[in-house]
Amino acid sequence: MLYYQDSMHPHVKSDQPGKCRICGMDLTPIYSGQPGFALGNDVVMRPLATPVIGGMLSSLIHILIVTPVLFAWLRERELRSPLESTGLAQFSTPQPAQLQLVVGNGPAQT
Repeated sequence: MLYYQDSMHPHVKSDQPGKCRICGMDLTPIYSGQPGFALGNDVVMRPLATPVIGGMLSSLIHILIVTPVLFAWLRERELRSPLESTGLAQFSTPQPAQLQLVVGNGPAQT
């Protein structure tokens, strides 16, 4: 046997059996020919960094490009839709009047 090591805190090593001074777990014996527990600083963080950076990038694209384009398309669609109204118009004068309705930039309707 080479040494004892904590699996949760690989930097904690001892030449005698015991408990980890950080978490209290039993130290695991490491025999000759075994690699022991790696520190793993990069191994743990590398897979986590990729989705986080990818999520930040995709949300930035969504906020700066997709949302304004979608909003402009919906606004244009709203302005192009015909104005529909139902109801009865009554005039107080006996003579017919001419009304002109202009919607957005469209042609005038009489």
